[in-house]
Amino acid sequence: MSAIRCPFCDHSKIYQHGRTRKGAQRFKCPTCQQTFTETFDTLYYL
Repeated sequence: MSAIRCPFCDHSKIYQHGRTRKGAQRFKCPTCQQTFTETFDTLYYL
């Protein structure tokens, strides 16, 4: 999981934080408290 970084603050230590309604893994950054998925801010996010 170390390859995934927070897209908001670029922090490297993130945690799993449940799943979205569509079943995608959600992550949470302990630094900025933002949640996101692996595909956030990519072409797959649309």
